[in-house]
Amino acid sequence: MKKEVVGGRLKLKRSAPMRKAIRKFKGTDSGLGSDLKEETVPLHMSVSESMHSQKTPAELRYEKTLKARLPKRIDETLKKTHREKIDEYNKKLAKLPEHFDIPRIGPG
Repeated sequence: MKKEVVGGRLKLKRSAPMRKAIRKFKGTDSGLGSDLKEETVPLHMSVSESMHSQKTPAELRYEKTLKARLPKRIDETLKKTHREKIDEYNKKLAKLPEHFDIPRIGPG
């Protein structure tokens, strides 16, 4: 059994071929850029100070507490070496029942 394949485009029931409409764009001088105003920062204020003045008191308190906690967090992370962390994790896994068993990681 031989199949016949017709090549070419799908023919639609139109007498004239379809054409895409060509759009003509106006130049960039259409005035769209003039509607947007740039936010200016006074010369005596830096960018960070201008952003700082827009924050609420709660946001300022939050940033202050983050900065205060940062050295403490760094000290806590530097106390243990990577090997000590892995050993502690493996001990924790050893205490768990078998149906929560996760393969051990690290050397050995």
